[in-house]
Amino acid sequence: MQLISYGGVEFVTGSKHLLQVNNKHILIDCGMFQGSPELEKQNLEKFSFIKELDFVLLTHAHMDHSGLLPALVAQGYQGKVYTHEATKQLIGKMLMDGANILYNEYKETLKTGQQRKFIKAPSYNADDVKKLMEQIICVEWYKPVTLDGVEVTFFPAGHILGASSVKIAHQQKSMIFSGDLGRHDDMIMLPPEAIEPADVVMMESTYGDRLHPRIDALEELREVVTANKKNKGILVIACFALARTQLLGVLLTRLFKMYPDLKSKVFIDSPLGIETFNVYQKYHNLLNIDDDEWNEVQKVLTKVEFNQQRDDLIKKPEGKIIITSSGMLEGGRVMGYLENFISNPKATFLLTGYQAEKTMGRKLHEGAKEIQIADKNYKVVAKIKMIPGLSSHGDQSDLIKWLKKVTKSKAKVLLNHGQEHATHSLKAKIIHETELTDIEIVETEKTYQL
Repeated sequence: MQLISYGGVEFVTGSKHLLQVNNKHILIDCGMFQGSPELEKQNLEKFSFIKELDFVLLTHAHMDHSGLLPALVAQGYQGKVYTHEATKQLIGKMLMDGANILYNEYKETLKTGQQRKFIKAPSYNADDVKKLMEQIICVEWYKPVTLDGVEVTFFPAGHILGASSVKIAHQQKSMIFSGDLGRHDDMIMLPPEAIEPADVVMMESTYGDRLHPRIDALEELREVVTANKKNKGILVIACFALARTQLLGVLLTRLFKMYPDLKSKVFIDSPLGIETFNVYQKYHNLLNIDDDEWNEVQKVLTKVEFNQQRDDLIKKPEGKIIITSSGMLEGGRVMGYLENFISNPKATFLLTGYQAEKTMGRKLHEGAKEIQIADKNYKVVAKIKMIPGLSSHGDQSDLIKWLKKVTKSKAKVLLNHGQEHATHSLKAKIIHETELTDIEIVETEKTYQL
């Protein structure tokens, strides 16, 4: 086996790993780079390995793992992409939404004459997404599939709907790619699972240097909803469309069941959030939620699908809860609510996850007194709240717990998909808590003979 990583190394973005086994070239994930302009420029680069590529394995639907699959197709890849059925459904929504965003940003660049994120046309379009969807083959968890003499097995990774780890085996040699791993105590996802141990394991290290805060998210949410109910205000919950929106829907449903006096009208105003929610509805049997509870979630939530509904919410916001995107307040429907309610003392904006540097969410979380939206200044009068600890990533203890189950006694461990401190901290912890000694932090485009 020979491995080269072209992304998902040194950063938590752009996951791409090319494995050569049995004279076959297998790409595990094809993620988009997200973050600084310098990182995002890499999304426009040509793939150097397309001509030799035999097939692709996709672990899950997040854009940092799947976002450049259409670009791969646009550059001539005509082979198959193997993934779980729920992941296929999700990326159909996510990638089409991404194609529209890229196109609109490019049009705006041409219109203004400014070179913003993209220095030339986007790397893919909606037609490329449609072609990609025809090339995807769905696989079942636990059921080995033989591809050109190589045995491939997908199994649940937790994290988000459909997320998988992948085991690749050939002639008594085996390797596992973790993908992104979920938590063992996730509120709606089942924990990651393991199958037979492997000789080599490549594991993510996103939260390799920390433990999740042990907070009661439901209690934190209760305090915010109680205050909003008392003040007859409007509560705007900023969420990522995939996974976080669905989690907040479930948490609000549980909250109203425990405290019936807190029941409020809850709306989802996010086109992509609604689309992905519908996929979660279809595959809710894969979640840690029974049918009765999921049916209750459907009753609690109202999907905003028409402009008139949104106009009514803005005109009569009292006592309502709105779940909307984006999670870091950097675009999407949430911007309209910011414009209308950030200067309203009866409004509350609830942040539900990490806020990256220089984002609107980070500015508000750090106490900004004034913000600018579309060249207009707004005083920040609304309350800004945060519920930490909702991440769907496994923390350091989750990662080590999983690793112990999937490694043979003398296995080689490759760490990727983490910032430098996280990866080095996880390596030290593995050495301290296990008998594993052959641990290496992956470097970009370095060839590993396994």
